[in-house]
Amino acid sequence: MKNEPIITVDNVSFSYNGNHVLDNISLKIMSGDYLGLMGPNGGGKTTLLRLILGLLDPNFGRVSLFGKPLNQIKNWTRLGYVPQKATQFENKFPITVWEIVTLGRTAKKGLFGKFNKADRKAIEDALSKVNLLPYKNKLINELSGGQQQRVFIAKALASESELLILDEPTVGIDSQSQEDFYKLLTQLNNEGKTIVIVSHDISAIANKVTKLAYINKTLVYYGTPKQFIKKEHLQKLYKKDSKFINHRY
Repeated sequence: MKNEPIITVDNVSFSYNGNHVLDNISLKIMSGDYLGLMGPNGGGKTTLLRLILGLLDPNFGRVSLFGKPLNQIKNWTRLGYVPQKATQFENKFPITVWEIVTLGRTAKKGLFGKFNKADRKAIEDALSKVNLLPYKNKLINELSGGQQQRVFIAKALASESELLILDEPTVGIDSQSQEDFYKLLTQLNNEGKTIVIVSHDISAIANKVTKLAYINKTLVYYGTPKQFIKKEHLQKLYKKDSKFINHRY
């Protein structure tokens, strides 16, 4: 449902070895949102992501996915995750595009589940969605960085995930590939996919997303890109005069 929260972060605080990283973070990401999660290095955005993924437990507060506490989530394939280093692997690793995308379907079927025509169609549809079906028999290391990232998007799509989380997915790929990648994410969001993208580059995503959350130990800003780019917000975040060129608003 469009008005239901997919992710709920409720008064969450977290510390590493006495080092306070997050303080009283609360936000709701609704079904159909396209959220940009931003913040400075060391500001806690990666920690918040790990809390949402269930890789860390908050010291205080709670995180819910699909209306349930994380410890009650049984079907994690509803969430597709593309880590920042998804494309960084041994160059000689002999795995094809098809085999990687198949892993997404395996997660949904179970390790010993038998594939059928519907599963193969789901894999083909996922590759078609990211315009990589002609490359299905290619080794992953034969593709460009931008194409490799789209393979991992297809892996998430093959599992029929409702929520897609990406951690700085355009690091290391050229500007044209970045633009193509963002177009794909916009298309997926327009088709109903809820997307959370982590980035440190305001100018790269502010024209793309529908909501922005800025984390610097606390939740400094949560709202629309249009409001965020107002000068007073930038000065508050960066504590200095800032310029931001936006061609959309």
